[in-house]
Amino acid sequence: MQEFLASSGKDIPPAVQGMALIDTGAFATAVDTAVFKRLGISAIDKIDTSTPHGPGNSDVYPASITFPALKLTDLEMERVIGCHLQWPGEKEVVLILWMVRWTQ
Repeated sequence: MQEFLASSGKDIPPAVQGMALIDTGAFATAVDTAVFKRLGISAIDKIDTSTPHGPGNSDVYPASITFPALKLTDLEMERVIGCHLQWPGEKEVVLILWMVRWTQ
């Protein structure tokens, strides 16, 4: 993320805090599009997606994710899907983290 912003001549924006869901069934990590807009980060690609709302086309962004409580910092994610993650009456979720569940 830092390299991407530096090559674009942009400063590193301040962090955005919010709730995250860990989803072993997700096909990718997703961040609410409003976060990228607030930070002024432009999409680097588009991909076809399929969600509970049906098929669509989503922007792809670079991102760096930190979980301070877990002492995990600056997890570089080259391709994060931008999508709408806000549900009425729910806590503000800004991230769905794709996790691979290993089974034997």
